[in-house]
Amino acid sequence: QFYFPAAVDISPNGQVALVADQGNNAIRAITMGRYVVRTVTDDSLSSPSGIAFESNGNYFVVADTHHNRILRFRLDSSVGTPYVVSTAGDYKPGFANGFGSAAAFFSPHKLAVVKGSSTVIVADTFNNKVRSLVFQTKAPTSAPTKTPTNSLAPTSSPTSVPTLEPTLADVTNTIATGAAVGTVVTAATATAAA
Repeated sequence: QFYFPAAVDISPNGQVALVADQGNNAIRAITMGRYVVRTVTDDSLSSPSGIAFESNGNYFVVADTHHNRILRFRLDSSVGTPYVVSTAGDYKPGFANGFGSAAAFFSPHKLAVVKGSSTVIVADTFNNKVRSLVFQTKAPTSAPTKTPTNSLAPTSSPTSVPTLEPTLADVTNTIATGAAVGTVVTAATATAAA
């Protein structure tokens, strides 16, 4: 049973709808056509309120609102359960640009993926900002190498263990901060001052 579903997105192939079931602290999947509902994450989320598929349908991102994080999940049919490959933000609220847990959000709610990319636009609600983050497959040389988290992998061992790609979330821009109505703010002119 759903309890305060906050967001929904449909896979690019139209076969699955993912729901951020905020009150149950879970992501639920609905198989379209048959309308079968199943929970696809464990209980490590806290009030997820935003969800979006990436264009290829192999990844989706979640605003883990009360944990002040954005999580990127990989869908893997051989495992059956999505698993986390990258995290932006930490459990502490704040405002900071940076890679992985060095970035900080304060109660991020809604998000959207820019079509054809791995750029995510985030409504960083209590910071009163709209921010962008990019999932990179390789960290720049100035950033420390970080092994992705796999906290949502299934507890039983799959027959083949998925390879976690080394992705990092790079939060670099504030796109808009309370600009006057009608004002166009570009990422180039609205870099964040931490």
